[in-house]
Amino acid sequence: MTSLSADAHAGLALTALRQGTHALHQQLDRLMPLSGAYINRLDYLHHIGLMAAWLRALEPGLRDLRLGLAGGERWSPAARLALIERDVEEAVQAGVDTGLLRWIPEARFDWSVPRAEGEACRLGMVYVLEGSLLGGEVLRRRWGERLAPLQLRSLAVEGMGPRWKALLQLLEQRLSRREQVEAAVRGAQEAFGCMIELAGHSRRQLSVTV
Repeated sequence: MTSLSADAHAGLALTALRQGTHALHQQLDRLMPLSGAYINRLDYLHHIGLMAAWLRALEPGLRDLRLGLAGGERWSPAARLALIERDVEEAVQAGVDTGLLRWIPEARFDWSVPRAEGEACRLGMVYVLEGSLLGGEVLRRRWGERLAPLQLRSLAVEGMGPRWKALLQLLEQRLSRREQVEAAVRGAQEAFGCMIELAGHSRRQLSVTV
């Protein structure tokens, strides 16, 4: 847990979120299938399979969270899952073997347990969720040519730059108290931890079966 000083200052929430997730971000980068020096279409299928399991875990708890940002539905977990389904269908048409998807487990958060942190915890999860689209845009630019003719449509959503800036402003506004910031950091860490567990599990399974 990140410990924060009581004297809040401008940018406290974002600073705490970045510091509180930095090591987890680096750990996840080492585990994800598209982090290698050379990747192929199977790696992409593995990547979006992990993303799908992660989004399905997050979606129930974030479904009713109102951010008030323009075009919100386009960035929802449900919308991103629909894009992943299209990408999987396209991979199948391109002859990619989808067998590895069975090694990706389902992930779940126990949303039935009321969280004392409430909205702040979920906002921390949103910080990670939407930040993944920024990383996805980098991956699409890096690997788009190599993975053609796959469209990689689920990696990023057009217009993410302005939305990300608006989201950061919203987080600073809604996370104004120390306990809210700490709750948001915990939520962000949970979101990263879920994906790290998924990626690590599937990597272990694949190493045994190859």
